[in-house]
Amino acid sequence: DLPVALGGVHPTLNPGMLQGTRADFLCVGEGDEALVELAGALSRKTPVENIRNLHVRSDEGVIENPVRPLIEDLDKLPFADRDLYYSHHFLKTNPVRYFLTGRGCPHGCAYCFNSTLRKLYQGKGGYVRRFSPERCLEEILATLSRFPAKTLRFEDDLFVSDGRWLEEFLPAYREKVRLPYLCYIRAGEQESTIEALAASGCYYVLFGVETGDEDKRKKLGKNIDNDRMIETAKLLKKYGIGFFTSNMLGLPGESFQDGMETVRINRALGARDVWCSVFQPYDGLPITAQAVKMGVLDAGTHAEIGMNTFSRNSLKQPDIEQLFNLQKFFYPMVRWPALEPFLLKLI
Repeated sequence: DLPVALGGVHPTLNPGMLQGTRADFLCVGEGDEALVELAGALSRKTPVENIRNLHVRSDEGVIENPVRPLIEDLDKLPFADRDLYYSHHFLKTNPVRYFLTGRGCPHGCAYCFNSTLRKLYQGKGGYVRRFSPERCLEEILATLSRFPAKTLRFEDDLFVSDGRWLEEFLPAYREKVRLPYLCYIRAGEQESTIEALAASGCYYVLFGVETGDEDKRKKLGKNIDNDRMIETAKLLKKYGIGFFTSNMLGLPGESFQDGMETVRINRALGARDVWCSVFQPYDGLPITAQAVKMGVLDAGTHAEIGMNTFSRNSLKQPDIEQLFNLQKFFYPMVRWPALEPFLLKLI
């Protein structure tokens, strides 16, 4: 008898999924205000049908409400409530604490939800927003006073998206927090940015390679050539920052040789830590529509929510089985090139 609401990236990309579930509500976009409004209406037993951001199941079908404007001043939001999580010993004693310093990404990669979300909020406020440096430090210090940590991890899609913000935040972080941290960057960052990250305690970064084929990477919306990636890796090594790359195989139109180029660019980067997933054609992504247009994906076929990104996908193209196999051996192929002749036989 409990009311159930769905929310997050997948329901936002595919709000029609509400009809295939027994849930009562589906929240599209950011739900901070919508869920407070919903909880208030339910507790007061007042109508819920017209709450913005919500799709509401009713006797007449699903009522689809528009999204409200974005919260542009993120400092108005309360600190993340961690008490429920940290009431569990395993999570409370984890030496890593996670933080967000903002929302949104300035880029529009075809495989990322940000490209769709930005369109959803067109004319509803600035999409890329940051908490003020003071507000971020306040939350970090308040959290650490109750839940000490050895390392921080900034989970922003792109931590380095605002140079002026970094100029203010990083020195203050170094002075007041003094803990090592890791974050997400984009290949091609200026040397001054990487130097500033290192000086403030950044010991590790994550960035996307996605594919070793420069043309395909460009079509994905990531216009960064291999030389710039290699230069970024050199700068990170120069300043003592470790790095982790993320990659995809099984992309629309990808051949096995394209997949091997992804292996080779990671070797050229000197990457020791690599993540490689299988592309999944989630509903609502530009790249899924591209796959249908190319004829390698049947219209209406998509990845199930929660699909493991190590699983095979539904694309119909010549080398797809070998690409699935390559994904399983991606890490040893990058780390130990001498194994390639043996691994190719298995693949």
